[in-house]
Amino acid sequence: MSAQFELYEEMAEILAQMDPEKVLRLKASPARSRRLEALLEKNREKGLNEDEIAELDRMLMLNRMIGLAKMRAKQVLNETKENTPITQESGR
Repeated sequence: MSAQFELYEEMAEILAQMDPEKVLRLKASPARSRRLEALLEKNREKGLNEDEIAELDRMLMLNRMIGLAKMRAKQVLNETKENTPITQESGR
């Protein structure tokens, strides 16, 4: 595993621990999503220049990091649910 990938995993873990519910709601802005789609389409059709390749790489790594954070956030929420005692309401 590369050092860069390990850094992204560590950042994803930190994000997930901070507020898992907010992490699960993270998503790219419409403008960022359109830019990603444009780069992917251009890459398929005619290729990208060096700057565009670097931009696409950064976007894909950020998406990967957020995906890892979301996976970890789900685990944290599930662990919290499993460790929370179930209480009965009085009168039942």
